Amino acid sequence: MKTAESYTKSELGKLIVDLAVDKFHNWADSEFSTLRHTSAFPVCVPLSSKSWIIANFQLDQLNQHNWRISKDNETIHIFYSKQAAVFYAIYTSRKLYQTADRLIETDRQVAKLNDDMQFYSSRLTGKSKDSFKLQLWESRYLETKSKFQVAKRELETQLLSVKAKFAKNLLTDK
Repeated sequence: MKTAESYTKSELGKLIVDLAVDKFHNWADSEFSTLRHTSAFPVCVPLSSKSWIIANFQLDQLNQHNWRISKDNETIHIFYSKQAAVFYAIYTSRKLYQTADRLIETDRQVAKLNDDMQFYSSRLTGKSKDSFKLQLWESRYLETKSKFQVAKRELETQLLSVKAKFAKNLLTDK
């Protein structure tokens, strides 16, 4: 049988440990928030296998080609390219808005063309027996596919440029 004194000491010990853990947790959250918002270079922290914190933005994977960038639980954009989403967050946090805006526009173009290709592809595989409609959908599909390839190459070129610019800034900024 426990005595009242040993029970009280045990409960007091648990309360002290809980209080210490809570203080440490609050301190860690505060330090992380400070580091996130005031760091010269953006901090990238994985929250899970499909979610990251990049500076003051959150990047979430929605599916294979959809990445949501949000700030303060407000969606800013859903990107087609993960790299474009990451560099958008980095360049926006560093206040390099022109570069970030170019990324978002090119990514929008690639995403739109990809959606159009999927739409025309689904029309081609449909059960339509009208040869005119099939030829129309096929020509639109082929035209969209060629535009998609050009836009995707442009996005890849832009991403290479942005990566090089970022690496140069890492080396020159101290």
